[in-house]
Amino acid sequence: MRTLVFLCFFKSRYNYMITIYRLYNEDGKCYIGSTIKNPWLRFMEHKYGHQNKNASISSFDLFDIGKPVHMECLEMCMETDRMDTESYWIKQYEDSCVNRYKMDINYESYQKNYQTRRWTHLNEKINCECGCVVSRKNIATHKKRPLHKKKFDLLKNKSKI
Repeated sequence: MRTLVFLCFFKSRYNYMITIYRLYNEDGKCYIGSTIKNPWLRFMEHKYGHQNKNASISSFDLFDIGKPVHMECLEMCMETDRMDTESYWIKQYEDSCVNRYKMDINYESYQKNYQTRRWTHLNEKINCECGCVVSRKNIATHKKRPLHKKKFDLLKNKSKI
């Protein structure tokens, strides 16, 4: 059973309303995040992003445990207060928060840190089922190439014998 609170948010001419939310599981672990989107849509991005393993986000630690993940909307704030408000909530849950790295850094440092972790994850080499070693960011393209199809068919034919 998921606990979700839907909040209305609005977009003004100069600033946006941001929803600060908490994802948590039964083990007490939580992830604090913020979004300009509908909170339900953001929750689904976390959930399906984890299932597809397409990004390196600390909220995935909650989903990896295999227990239900719940969402709670904590507060709404203006975009200009986003990082301060999110940091405040991370500090409130610091014992169980999986994204504590964000507590005492400014937005530019956070963005740089996030981009570095994301590129490291995307450039990581993984083994394709055809036997090739490919980076995560190129696996979809690799699977469309004739070389992949040829190697994959060879492996399939060997397994039938």
